[in-house]
Amino acid sequence: MRRLPVVALSAVVLAAIPTIATAKHSPENGQGKGPKHDLVVGSARFSVPVARVRINAKSGPNGQNPRGHFFLAQAGWQFRGSVTCVLVVGNQASVGGRVTKSSGVGGPPVGSGFIQLTEDNGSPGRNDRSQTILVPNPPATCPVPTTPALVLAKGNYVVKDAT
Repeated sequence: MRRLPVVALSAVVLAAIPTIATAKHSPENGQGKGPKHDLVVGSARFSVPVARVRINAKSGPNGQNPRGHFFLAQAGWQFRGSVTCVLVVGNQASVGGRVTKSSGVGGPPVGSGFIQLTEDNGSPGRNDRSQTILVPNPPATCPVPTTPALVLAKGNYVVKDAT
């Protein structure tokens, strides 16, 4: 009969001893604070102007080693591009690149550049924003992202900041 109170008392004492919590962090960046690279992915459709965009870009957390692809179709022309720079700040990104293929009347020439501004305002993409700016030369360094002018009619962007 005396054994039950001793076992119960032992359980209470053990429960009161602080334990060391072991947290598991994602091994992606060694600190568990998110992805190990900046990321900008997604696709969109716009009503005004009528356009389609696809982007898949990433870089190291400080913009190093940018890579990826971009596509824009609008008003009878379209182009594809390769990524030359990525800069992510919070939910906004600017991605620059070189036009690698262009077709249709009024499209940018091959070898020229573009800057894609993107803003991720959560899933499923409602209120995400985007804007493409054509520039004479591919940027080696992306400008600081600003709020893009156009709200998506359909689609979703995902912007991840590694910092």
